[in-house]
Amino acid sequence: MSFSKHASPVCFLLVAATVLASLLLPAAASAGKGKPKFPLPEPQTTKIKIPGSLGGITLGMTKDEVFEQWGDGAKCGKSFCRWGSNKTALNKGYANVSFEDGVVSAAMVGWSPFFIDGKRPIRRSITKFHTSKGIRLKSTAKDVKKAYPDATTVSPGNDLLYKFATDKATMYIEVGRFVETIRLHEPGFSFHGE
Repeated sequence: MSFSKHASPVCFLLVAATVLASLLLPAAASAGKGKPKFPLPEPQTTKIKIPGSLGGITLGMTKDEVFEQWGDGAKCGKSFCRWGSNKTALNKGYANVSFEDGVVSAAMVGWSPFFIDGKRPIRRSITKFHTSKGIRLKSTAKDVKKAYPDATTVSPGNDLLYKFATDKATMYIEVGRFVETIRLHEPGFSFHGE
């Protein structure tokens, strides 16, 4: 068997293609991992103070103040901003803030607790929002009942709503088998059928 001292053009092209691919593939793989199209909030605080604030958002804040608390990655309309989307609700969750006359009139965090491949996936960042008693999205109905045994409950639909109301705000924790949404509303707010 004899070996040539010179590499064939085909061998040179194969080596060059391999080197080029090894340089380009990591860049291509990370290209889609930049800023998400529908990012979730990046809150300054994840504390929920019942019934007055939801992750640092309080009634009466301006849009700029909301962005200061949650980041400006929301998709906004005239009176509404949304972090996440219907497509991301299943595995990442979502957050909404409504505005009336330029200030916050409602805010919520939520997720859609439906099975995907036998699991209820949810990204940890949205579950970091929590009350002082540890209630968060994905807490069980039993957890909520234990944490807030004296809370007013209403059932305008299929789910149970734990209602907390003062003269400054109204907050609901919506529970099916799990906490699905936590909502902050203006004082006196109620759901139809409540």
